[in-house]
Amino acid sequence: MKNLTIVFFTIVLVGFNFLSNSCDRIENPVVPPIELDTNLYPGNWSDYPWPTFGQNTNTDLNVLIEDFTGHKCPNCPAAAVIAADLETNNPGRVFVASIHASAGDAFQTTSTPGDGEYPHYAHDFTTDAGDAYVIDISGMIGNPVGMINREISPEGVNWNHVTTSWGNEVSGLLTANDLKINLQQAINFYPSTNGLFVHVEAEALENLSANVSIVSYFVQRQVISAQKNGAVTEDHYHHHNVMAGTISPIYGEPIFSSASTGEKFTVDFSYAVPENDSLNIDSNIRVITYAMDLDTYKIYQVIQSDVIP
Repeated sequence: MKNLTIVFFTIVLVGFNFLSNSCDRIENPVVPPIELDTNLYPGNWSDYPWPTFGQNTNTDLNVLIEDFTGHKCPNCPAAAVIAADLETNNPGRVFVASIHASAGDAFQTTSTPGDGEYPHYAHDFTTDAGDAYVIDISGMIGNPVGMINREISPEGVNWNHVTTSWGNEVSGLLTANDLKINLQQAINFYPSTNGLFVHVEAEALENLSANVSIVSYFVQRQVISAQKNGAVTEDHYHHHNVMAGTISPIYGEPIFSSASTGEKFTVDFSYAVPENDSLNIDSNIRVITYAMDLDTYKIYQVIQSDVIP
């Protein structure tokens, strides 16, 4: 049985001992350990290759565009182009998560044999996380709409931004570059069990008083499926960076309520990658991880890693 172990780092690494099977404050454990599914490791758990993190030298704030979309939303393809262009024009700094969710689910319904639309729109893109976000994070006005690092919109009333404001919001965040928490992550993936392990280190870059958690998205880089585009249906539309679920709890694993400059925290997740003919595990999955404020939803930092580059 061949095991494939891939480790990714987002920064230059030098030796720092990573704590195993825990979500701990370095030297001062304050968070209960997370129960990992050790059966996803196809060997003796005592031999599991825990990663080692070194000094995080990153100085850049990254931006997450959460594009709330729907496969029956006729205006959503144009929004997806805006998001993809911002990502392409800011490599390594801007990441997109396409979240299929909307108030009322009007654009999310799926077809079944005999209903007249089938096989168009048969793919169910919805997730528990997306459904929760559109209810809990106020201001969902319909699709397409986006959240930009969960910052309050220019109108100051909610977290949802119309597509025409995405460029300015992204540019403003990149220019301000107000980095308060640094992140790095390592990934181990085992095809024989579809076992995915995600290890994250967060470092406070200043004294912080906030309830911060770590969220990890399971993302499909591309899904080819039907999409409403204006008045027509595109049968082979390329859906980009589809958020297919959360590896962490929906609102993440809490890591601190206060932190001092230089304090580091670690968190580990295990995840059984679902069997899916459209998934193409070898090249099509990635992990987006971010640190967020549980009270304001603000995203302090986000990183992305391909499971297999």
